[in-house]
Amino acid sequence: MRTNQERRHFQRVTFHSHVVLEKDGLQLQAELLDISLKGLLVAPPQGVALKTGTRLRATIPLTGSSDTIAMECKVTHLEKKRVGMEWREIDADDFAKLRQVLLLNTGSDALIQRELAAMIADDNE
Repeated sequence: MRTNQERRHFQRVTFHSHVVLEKDGLQLQAELLDISLKGLLVAPPQGVALKTGTRLRATIPLTGSSDTIAMECKVTHLEKKRVGMEWREIDADDFAKLRQVLLLNTGSDALIQRELAAMIADDNE
């Protein structure tokens, strides 16, 4: 049996920051644990129950800048104190910022290019 890491298509990088989660006009501060080309892993605020399939907007502030990365996400899995989300919509500028964050944290343009190719292939299936 394969583990989650073996099944993972996209390299996650540790990226500790806060993230603002928005749902139905409510804004919640959460802790961003890691990020990938296709999703996020967060520690949600205490007392907030998210369910698989929940759609929300995530906004990640970029350190040392007034820039943010914003994306529409869907909760894909729940763990003890972690929530995995896959982005469903992201504009081109925010995607470019996400790619840059991953490049700076992995140091491997080749890895990012392979993941982009895999993502395009998955979308075409």
